[in-house]
Amino acid sequence: MLHLDMSIIYTLVNMLLLYALFRIFLFKPLNRVLDQRRATVQSSLDKAEDSARQAAALERQYQEKIQLAQGEAEDIIRQAKEQAVQIRQQMQKQTQEEIEQQKEKFRRQMALERETAMKESRGEIAMLAMLAAAKILGRELDSDQDQDNDQIIQQLIQEAGEKR
Repeated sequence: MLHLDMSIIYTLVNMLLLYALFRIFLFKPLNRVLDQRRATVQSSLDKAEDSARQAAALERQYQEKIQLAQGEAEDIIRQAKEQAVQIRQQMQKQTQEEIEQQKEKFRRQMALERETAMKESRGEIAMLAMLAAAKILGRELDSDQDQDNDQIIQQLIQEAGEKR
């Protein structure tokens, strides 16, 4: 019937013993190393996912900040343009006012000069009229009569001014 040979039994015992030794000294440490490696890889993957999420969040924040900065820049540019327009209008108004002031000053100066010239010419005309009248009447104007002559001249100037 069954006949077992001792060498088969020794081989079986050796195999079981070798299996037990491999299992204790080889497979357990190897599984431990593989588990540690798996944990390290999983930890790295988790960290990578966290980093990716953080990077995406930072990118959104930066995009929001960029959009905010662009909006502020546009506001600043718009305000600067408005200020430039206001300054230009103010300068134009001020220049126009200065021109009007200069015109008015020249008008007053011209009127004053015209009035002065008119007074001088009236005086000269009156003097010429007196000289002509004196020659016609055959009298000479004396220095003693200068005071009377001046009164007559002033009276003639006033009368001429009132008739105008």
